[in-house]
Amino acid sequence: ETALIVASFGVGADLARATLSGEARKSVRLLWGHWQASVLALLLVLLGAVSLLTVADPRHLAESVRELRLVVVEPVAALVLTRWSLRHDGGRLLVFGLLATGAVVALVSGFQLVLGRGEVIGNGVRRATGPYPHPNNLALYLERVGLFSGAIALAVPCLRRLALPVTVVIGLGLVATLSRGALLAILAGGGVALATVRPAQGWRRFGVASLLIVIVFAALAGDRLWATGTSGGTSTRELVWRSSLEMIRDHPVFGVGLDQFLYQYAPRYVLPAGWPERYTSHPHNLVLDVWLRLGVAGLVVFAGLAVCCVRWIGRLRNSDDRSERWGLAVAGAALLAGGVAHGMVDNGFFLPDLAVLTWIAVALIEPSSHRRPQTSGSPP
Repeated sequence: ETALIVASFGVGADLARATLSGEARKSVRLLWGHWQASVLALLLVLLGAVSLLTVADPRHLAESVRELRLVVVEPVAALVLTRWSLRHDGGRLLVFGLLATGAVVALVSGFQLVLGRGEVIGNGVRRATGPYPHPNNLALYLERVGLFSGAIALAVPCLRRLALPVTVVIGLGLVATLSRGALLAILAGGGVALATVRPAQGWRRFGVASLLIVIVFAALAGDRLWATGTSGGTSTRELVWRSSLEMIRDHPVFGVGLDQFLYQYAPRYVLPAGWPERYTSHPHNLVLDVWLRLGVAGLVVFAGLAVCCVRWIGRLRNSDDRSERWGLAVAGAALLAGGVAHGMVDNGFFLPDLAVLTWIAVALIEPSSHRRPQTSGSPP
């Protein structure tokens, strides 16, 4: 949060300088980026603000206001800041920052298991949490940064020596979480990266690597591989989804509001079999999560963003450009795909780090980010 505020202040100061020198129009156009992404981001902020008027339990309005600041408003700054960074040749700095922090978090997670400190024990296995309160939160972060790093190694040859070992380190940290949803993310994000770059024998190698990952995971996870989280055969996820649908039936248009799920779920909607997980704070499905937090209008905004991203990723695949900036866009596409895949069974957007990474990825893949700069005298 502090970094976003400080960086936004710096960009604001640069914009003020540009205004005094008569270059404000150019700077604003740079920060505005692709109009569709900007409009959708503004609509999301507006919708989040309006949702404060329709929260299901006004006693917890403070929680909604906090989430509006941390998860909706401030992460949009990452979209603008990434645009500014790319246009000022800061792409490599962005890569180094994401890879360095991902590697450090992964190493800390590994040392947790070695030293026996801070880990969570479930289903008879030890799972690392890193700087997060739960292993799944750690996995949601590491998988995105790991996919970003792996895609950089695949699509940007000049950065491969850096990105490849970092990807291995992050992958080992991800193994320490024993997250099943992370497997979905790796398959989805890796598949998108391969389909976009189309390297020789890429699918064959990816298939072998995926099989090895599944085998290693099964060997380490033990009973956790098939654990349902309940004493019966129905999984915790399914129980939460059923309750979420009941919640939607009662609040179909506006949902229950930002960060209001917990205060509705435990007192009113939790099923008897799901009582051990009654303190769940989100529905563990991106579609249900958006609907319950922002209502039907939120679904429309996120669907529009998804359509734009799919179209832009298609352009990446059909592009003849294989520059470093194009490679950054491929990495952003892999990050997004992995996040959506895991988000279908867990949190997909509504955490500060996930929201920031999502908007960074959107900035990377939007056409204005990887378009070649025009030289003087070139046609517009």
